[in-house]
Amino acid sequence: MIEHEKRGVLVSMPWRRKAGAALGEPLDLTEVPVVAVSPLRQRLSMYVGQHVVVARHSAPVAALVPRDWYVRASTALGEPVSL
Repeated sequence: MIEHEKRGVLVSMPWRRKAGAALGEPLDLTEVPVVAVSPLRQRLSMYVGQHVVVARHSAPVAALVPRDWYVRASTALGEPVSL
């Protein structure tokens, strides 16, 4: 089995908003690409390294965030980093 470097983390939108506020980086959806997940499962790996929003029927449900941002945000929230 091929091991891949963990470069992105998929998080819930409520967590992303809370984490962004803790870092002083609130989520501005106008500046984040929205990626709708279809039955074909769009390749999110092409977006790793930047923030993107996963939407269902135009409603944001999750965000793909860079791993280093996730680690900083988890630390700011006082949560253990689990990857």
